[in-house]
Amino acid sequence: MKVKNPVKQIILKEKIRGGMYHIKDEEFIRTKVPMTKEEIRAISISKMEIKDTDICLDIGGGTGSVSIEMSRFAKNGHIYTVEQKMRLSTLLNRI
Repeated sequence: MKVKNPVKQIILKEKIRGGMYHIKDEEFIRTKVPMTKEEIRAISISKMEIKDTDICLDIGGGTGSVSIEMSRFAKNGHIYTVEQKMRLSTLLNRI
């Protein structure tokens, strides 16, 4: 299907893909802390089949990349992130 309006085209793609979209690694606030890579997040989160009202728990949240991705799918749910390393939890507090 060919759509001339680029905005409608983006909306159409989102409907076809079921609204599943992921954040690029470059879009995250980062330090030298390792982060779950974009491809791993995309596969893992799609396998979780997160619903709009789900409650999600991210243990060892690190940079928060997985938590942030989960929140895009559980828009009316809750995301809880647990991180024991102080320097990483400081980064999570910036979210």
